Amino acid sequence: MKGNVIGRPKALQEKSAIRKETGKKGSSLPVAASREKQKLNIKIKRGKNLKCNDYNRKIGLSFDKEEHKYYLKSQKLSGITSMIGEFPEELRDAPHVKAACAFGSLVHDEVENYIKEGKKPATKEAKWTIRSLYLRYYHEKQNVPEVFSEVLVSDYRKFASCIDILVLHADGKTVDLYDLKTGVVKIDYVEKQLGIYKSFIERHGYSVGKCGLISSKYKMIYPINPVDEKEVLKILYK
Repeated sequence: MKGNVIGRPKALQEKSAIRKETGKKGSSLPVAASREKQKLNIKIKRGKNLKCNDYNRKIGLSFDKEEHKYYLKSQKLSGITSMIGEFPEELRDAPHVKAACAFGSLVHDEVENYIKEGKKPATKEAKWTIRSLYLRYYHEKQNVPEVFSEVLVSDYRKFASCIDILVLHADGKTVDLYDLKTGVVKIDYVEKQLGIYKSFIERHGYSVGKCGLISSKYKMIYPINPVDEKEVLKILYK
């Protein structure tokens, strides 16, 4: 029966829930972007440098990827994702949560390695993510943007994190921020996460244009309205 949610595939139910929560359908992409077996013969303009990267090196901000810890010289900083709670504390050691995190890390690593080094990914999720960025930003040959991955940002006091994907427009001032998710999505969580990233990156003189959630599970890019600066301060320093 039309409109009856019972019996609909779980993925469709979850996608509908996201649409209801965001109030928007998100942007679907051409069929070519979702063909899993299609070869990844595309090129994006890899980012060369950001003002925040120079400042991070100067001030001694770093990220230990193996331990997943952030440091300001010898001072350990708190990460954003653990602080705002992507997973309930009681579920973090559950086998299915660990498996989901491990797969998410694999996809993130493949996207990062492609953007930074041109290394082609193996997972269909990473391939779809890269094609989606290409189709979204490279339909014109002039004024093409630069794409960065895992951009380290901080308040240089207590917190630090990495932006999954940052797109720097040709004006050198406007950036778009994206968070990549491979599993079930919590929109309110992403709104907080991208709101904090927006606050941190704007401290370096950039203006944030779009914020979005890239869902490799649902093959959609959802527009996100990040929380404002007042809410960011409340989250971080309550």
